[in-house]
Amino acid sequence: MHWFNSIAIALLYVLAVDKPFLLRNKKAFFHHSDSYYIFQNRVITILKYNYNCGILMVYFTCIVEGVYMNEIVKYNNHMNLLNFDNFNPVEFNMFFALCSVFKEQKDTVIVLGFNEIKQMIGYASTSTERFVEDLRRMNDKLQKVNSRIKLDKLTLSFVLFPTYAIDEEGQTLSVRVNPDFAFLLNDLSNNFTLFELKEFIELKSKYSKTLYRLLKQWRTVGHFEVQDIEEFFRTMDVPSSYEVSLATARCVSPAVKELQSTKSFSSLKMKTVRKGKGGHTSGYLFDFTPDSCLAKSDFDTTGSDSDNVEYPVIKRTTNAKKKNAFCNFHQRVYDKDSLESFLLNNPPKHIPRS
Repeated sequence: MHWFNSIAIALLYVLAVDKPFLLRNKKAFFHHSDSYYIFQNRVITILKYNYNCGILMVYFTCIVEGVYMNEIVKYNNHMNLLNFDNFNPVEFNMFFALCSVFKEQKDTVIVLGFNEIKQMIGYASTSTERFVEDLRRMNDKLQKVNSRIKLDKLTLSFVLFPTYAIDEEGQTLSVRVNPDFAFLLNDLSNNFTLFELKEFIELKSKYSKTLYRLLKQWRTVGHFEVQDIEEFFRTMDVPSSYEVSLATARCVSPAVKELQSTKSFSSLKMKTVRKGKGGHTSGYLFDFTPDSCLAKSDFDTTGSDSDNVEYPVIKRTTNAKKKNAFCNFHQRVYDKDSLESFLLNNPPKHIPRS
């Protein structure tokens, strides 16, 4: 059981210091007592000091998969301008799981195991053939996404993953983000949307997932107004044959009801906006309790003119006050020296100082 205790100590250190546990492309090193722990690409190597020989010897090595405390999805608000036509809930889960992996990873090629992706999204089927087909179908639909991203009057065709290689024999997916669109997932200091992947995956309806993302863009404001209802329906991927009343009854209202049944938004309410003779529906008002634990400086989701974000669906009508520093989403990256120094000076309470 000595090896098990060593592994437990290693995991407790990581989970106590840096969560979520996203070391697939990171290197970390620290020591406890006479043991040295090296993390690289999800591989834990434990070295023990042999006093008889006076050398370090490899004591144990293993691959850690599926250790996810709470994956965070974070992307530029431009992503909310895209219409994910015909995406189903599983494809949404796959896509935003990949977005969480590529957060602040530039255009690095990342290799993910099938089991790792399945664990991230709670994939139920055990059929590898079905899983591969879902991966293919998701990327095929992604290539057809109607892009409305405009930068300095330049309209960009949306190809987020130019490298998307499915290895059925090795059961891996190799993905690289297009450098032209790396800004969607990197260097995000303001004007971004942020949410918990687990919370997103637990939603059942594709309409709930899309409305969830749009509301999360305004989580520090607590107010989201739909003025262009046709554009909103396109974003929600409502069937074009639906009249407004049918779209409200079958798509929008059920999505609101599902979100109200979760803890995603406190006191969420929807009001239908009516105009003209006969009071036809021209838009919606969504109100909820703003997230008080997020700092506006870190979560400024205003979509300012300086970023050339054109989205007629959204209108901000209230000013968000500056909040206290946010609670639990900060992720820290350490090099070898700084991580070792931090761990030695701040050991978890349940692990004795060496």
